[in-house]
Amino acid sequence: MKNIKNKKADLTSIIIIVCILFIFSLIAIFGGYVILEVSKEIKTIPEFQNNTVETTVNFIQDNANNFLDFFIFILFIGLVIGLIIFSSTIEISPVYIGVFIMLMIIVIFLAGIFANMFSEIIEDEEISNSANQFKLTKFVLGSNFPIIILGVIIITLVILYGKSRVAV
Repeated sequence: MKNIKNKKADLTSIIIIVCILFIFSLIAIFGGYVILEVSKEIKTIPEFQNNTVETTVNFIQDNANNFLDFFIFILFIGLVIGLIIFSSTIEISPVYIGVFIMLMIIVIFLAGIFANMFSEIIEDEEISNSANQFKLTKFVLGSNFPIIILGVIIITLVILYGKSRVAV
């Protein structure tokens, strides 16, 4: 079993969370767009115009984007909870707080860039119908993303450096 006390990768974990959320949300939005377009095409094929297929296609078309939206939100919550749990197990020296704060600014800047890129992508005419159904994803990764990441960083900072140090 690896020694978890030697790990000091909590800020890199936040960078990974930011990147994972951005990539998975883009995949989900493009996937939702593809599902809507394929569903429309399936409905026009004469062989598939029976009640069973039509009901199934309508169900998928109505629920796919909601499922993907909740998936991204639950992924975000799970990653943050995992970060908090692992931050509580990491022993880190207070000497690193200056580096942590400087890197925190870079991470928030990166989150701002991703939020702007995300907003530009979902405003595209073709994807906007599908993207409008991703309300939770738009909340997390929209203009609130840098603020949310700042909150996650502050919680991580408090957990990392707020532990009592006991001399052994």
